Amino acid sequence: MKPTNCSQASETVKNVIRVLRDDPSFPVVDELLSLGAKMTPSEGDQFVDDTPELHEISKLAANQYNDYILRSENEEVASLLTAEHRRESGLGNAVNEFGKQAYSRVDGLFDRFDFEDCRRFVLVGCGSLPVTMFQVLDNTNVPEIVGLDIRPDAVQSANAIFEKDGLNRAKAVQSDGHSFDYAGADIVYVANMVSPKLRVLERILETASETVQIVLRDPYSFGRLWTERGEDALDERFEVLDYGPPSPAYFSRDVYIRAATRSA
Repeated sequence: MKPTNCSQASETVKNVIRVLRDDPSFPVVDELLSLGAKMTPSEGDQFVDDTPELHEISKLAANQYNDYILRSENEEVASLLTAEHRRESGLGNAVNEFGKQAYSRVDGLFDRFDFEDCRRFVLVGCGSLPVTMFQVLDNTNVPEIVGLDIRPDAVQSANAIFEKDGLNRAKAVQSDGHSFDYAGADIVYVANMVSPKLRVLERILETASETVQIVLRDPYSFGRLWTERGEDALDERFEVLDYGPPSPAYFSRDVYIRAATRSA
């Protein structure tokens, strides 16, 4: 990032911190999304690394982000459960603006993987609106699609959507990702809001087959202030293969990884 732009961004952050001291309800995430939109992912990462003042507002930013996601998911779920949509049209066509934006984030999965041989897909951290599962339901014939979440209300909402449309290939279960048995899973997707990500990845290595494909949804730039970046915790047991396209609406992207001892 050019020095002038960096100076302007630093001044914006200082102003945000001053405002927050008087008004904790100030929408800090919106302000940072706007600021980060002017940066490339690498510029955003560098700016976060070089701006320790941001850590003063990271907890507040995380709370605001979590509240926004939960509120938006609940609104989408309420709409899905009352709308008269046809199963054949796909869940991607049934969701509203927030759902469509989240749904499209993972389009790259179908360029990366051949789902023809996938028999079991697992989403860790499915939430109330499991759009990644919707994508797999809409675009593949995977016979078993499992979502995990620690919140019973999220599991109940997700299953209500599947049951409403008779989607018996999909189910949500209440479980944390670091105690689940991933045996038989061909692809495991770890959602952005999951934490701690390393413990989930270790559990996948312990229980899944050597051929399992792993996708880690990870933040970049200012997104690192409100969700955990799992890549930072990876050690010699893991190898990063590639990155998916960045999502500027969420400051997150897919990271494709495997165990370092496994063949491609």
